Amino acid sequence: MSEPHIPEWMSHLATPTGRDEGTADLQPTPARGAEAGTAVTTESPATTDNDILAAAARWPGSEGPDQHSGAIGLSRHASPPMAAFTAPPPARAMPRPPGSVLGGGVRPVPASGWRRAVYVLSGGTLNAGESPKDVADHDLNVRISAPVYADHRVAVLSLKGGAGKTTTVVGIGSAMAEVRNDRILGIDVNPDMGGLAHRVAPASHASATAGSTATIYDLIESGRHSKYADVRAHTVEADTGLQVLASHSDPARSDALTADQVQTALTMVADHYQVLLADCGTGITHPATSGVLQSADSVVVPTLLDEAAIHRAWFVLDWLDAHHMPDLAARAVVVVNQAPSGRDQRLTRVTDYFAQRVRAVVAVPADRHLAEGGPIYWDRLHHRTRHAYRSLAAAVADDFATKFATAAGQRL
Repeated sequence: MSEPHIPEWMSHLATPTGRDEGTADLQPTPARGAEAGTAVTTESPATTDNDILAAAARWPGSEGPDQHSGAIGLSRHASPPMAAFTAPPPARAMPRPPGSVLGGGVRPVPASGWRRAVYVLSGGTLNAGESPKDVADHDLNVRISAPVYADHRVAVLSLKGGAGKTTTVVGIGSAMAEVRNDRILGIDVNPDMGGLAHRVAPASHASATAGSTATIYDLIESGRHSKYADVRAHTVEADTGLQVLASHSDPARSDALTADQVQTALTMVADHYQVLLADCGTGITHPATSGVLQSADSVVVPTLLDEAAIHRAWFVLDWLDAHHMPDLAARAVVVVNQAPSGRDQRLTRVTDYFAQRVRAVVAVPADRHLAEGGPIYWDRLHHRTRHAYRSLAAAVADDFATKFATAAGQRL
């Protein structure tokens, strides 16, 4: 079988600098978020008919100008599967009271930087207010804390190991557990030996040993889930409060999870956990993954900054479209793992490429602690990495409103 055509712009991914002297005039303007630790969100507050028509014209394979005619997707769409989809607005922070305008009021206490130092050293008498960073962190917390309708199920999908699927689950779950007041559960549905439980740093020795031998199989076989304690006995809790339900690590085990078993497990935990993050195996057609997708509310697709990984991530979106899940594909979040720090032209191109199709693209920088391959301690991650995972968690939480809107529409 002949090799697939690789568009000219993809050749930049094979070069260290991402430059091509022959196409210097065609370099795109750096996109917002083309830097590790930031996110590009592709939805707008309001969608008009003109916006929908313009989106349709830009979609690969649609009528009208195709700005990405050399797209790497293994199949092309005749029309945008969700061109008319309008997501509800995500949670946003309320405007601060105009105390300074009225001549009174209390300024929020600064949390970082020189403002915090002045506040502490003055015994609280000098308050310069929050810094722009504090305000941005507050806004992220508001988005991450968005309310959940019943429970929200997130499928993290990739076609091959090494794209950062498991670390993505730990990163999203840790960022959410640090901020939210409800419970977050990561579920390892890898039909083979899963590694999710080995990547979380236990909150204590007791937590490390309590559920260390329990697996999703044990939970299903127990049949007990009416009380939170019934489920908690089978999970491991991380230092951030994230809990994990492990897959098996028994080489003698030959039976794999079925779709019905996965659905049973999800039903058993849904009453006790508000956000469920499924670490799927690499077989997108495997029954276990099918069981997750049957009730998934959102999809996260990890990738790397190389041609093969980008092909696979795009294929996942194609597969969702082809199997009657275009809404999941249109609302997906793509995560570019091990991204270079600072502005990078290759990252800009890949971000622009996926932004035409999905709801948000987030870049997570390379991190020494993640590269160690052991348990992930949240406080040992570089601050840029933590910020990237917080941005990713916020992008995922922005989709919580969709389930509210769907439920409201069904009641009408």
